[in-house]
Amino acid sequence: MPTLKQTAIAARLDSELKRLESLGADELEILTEMAELMPLFYELLHMGDSAMDELCERFHGFYRYAKILERLAEGIRSGEVEVPKGDIPGNKNDNIRTLLPRMIINRAFVENFLDEAAPCFAMGVLEQRKKQCAFLALRLEEFISDDVSSLGFNFGHSVFGNKDFEVLHFAFSFYGYKTYNALINPSNMIIKTALKLMVEAKEYFFFAINPDNSVVAFNTDIKEDFGITGIWRHDDRIWRSTTTQKQYEKAVVEFTEDPDPPGTMLEWVCFDNPDYLDLTGEVIEMTPS
Repeated sequence: MPTLKQTAIAARLDSELKRLESLGADELEILTEMAELMPLFYELLHMGDSAMDELCERFHGFYRYAKILERLAEGIRSGEVEVPKGDIPGNKNDNIRTLLPRMIINRAFVENFLDEAAPCFAMGVLEQRKKQCAFLALRLEEFISDDVSSLGFNFGHSVFGNKDFEVLHFAFSFYGYKTYNALINPSNMIIKTALKLMVEAKEYFFFAINPDNSVVAFNTDIKEDFGITGIWRHDDRIWRSTTTQKQYEKAVVEFTEDPDPPGTMLEWVCFDNPDYLDLTGEVIEMTPS
């Protein structure tokens, strides 16, 4: 449990971050404006994980500030961000630890997904900081290199069909590399659950699993101008969807013949077992490093 002083520090950082965000400051401006407060943040790194989790859950602005520092730390480690020696408070880069929360995922889902033939796609639910969140996972035939993953990706989607059915199309375009397409049936219970969390929280996790089972991971905040508005626009139809497996399979065949955008088709897998939504039984806990 955080002390009164630690709580006060988190509250101060939370307030300042929110003030700068209200003025439209970007991450670089936030880092610059809050540079003098950074040593306060490093005081909190001596806390245990449970105390840090509690502060991040209580102060959302503090959590967002921690995520900004995390991205800075990753840039320093990868060499993308050059920092002269001594520029980091305390001159101890090893004090910058990853602040992504521990993630809990259903064990049967993970095992079965890793058994599926690549390339494939799945969608589900994980738990982080005692809160459920949607995730999208790609299992690939080729490696996503650090150079590619550092550029990020564009996530697009569309809804198509006719008066009798609808399917959701997801497109994952890695900048300067490849595009992957996936079609899913919105009448599926796992999909409905994940989409509802995704839309309500405006956040999701994304995993690209390489052939050696190494993982490229992103935790994405959905901004107001993000493409998720398309799901909002069709939300009534999606939530009421009764698309059958036969209708879905027909749509997959038609899309595969003329994909838009052009790219690799991913088989949708791990969608037929509602127990994959259970995060209270047999689970796997992942701690990002």
